[in-house]
Amino acid sequence: SSMAASIAHKGDILHVRVKNGTTYEYKGVSAAQFETMQKSDSFGKFLNGMGIKGSLLKPEKNGRS
Repeated sequence: SSMAASIAHKGDILHVRVKNGTTYEYKGVSAAQFETMQKSDSFGKFLNGMGIKGSLLKPEKNGRS
């Protein structure tokens, strides 16, 4: 099963909400990368393969910093 409950993209920020309610934001994600991620079989493999994991901004637990 997917770790992501929802994903969104705004500007160059990828917003990922996981099933436990934590939201992660990744900076420097292009619209093309977001499109590719949506078609990916594995979100985790996509993050690792694209080098996006290293661009993590501060995670928010249940909508709070």
